[in-house]
Amino acid sequence: MNVITIRPRPATVPQAVTRAQALIALYEAGMLEAVEAAVAAHPYAPVRLWWNNALNFERTNPYLTALAVEVGLTDENVDRLFVSASTRI
Repeated sequence: MNVITIRPRPATVPQAVTRAQALIALYEAGMLEAVEAAVAAHPYAPVRLWWNNALNFERTNPYLTALAVEVGLTDENVDRLFVSASTRI
C-alpha cells in the first residue's frame, strides 16, 4: 500500500482585498491603531485621502508599501495580512 502525503499549498497572496477585510485583518493583528496613527500623522495629504476613501487595498499600491515600511512591516508581514484579510467576510 502506497502512502500519499498531502501537503498544504502555500497560501496565494491576493492582489487586492476590500477595505473591510483589510481593517479586520489589521485589527486582529493588533496593527490597526498603529496604521491609523501613521496615516493621521502622514505629511502627504494624498496618502490620508487614499486611506480614508479606498474601497479596496491593492498589494502593489505605492501608498500601502510606504505605510507598511513606516509602521515596521516587512513584505512578508504584508503578504500574511493580505492572506488573512482575504479569509474575512
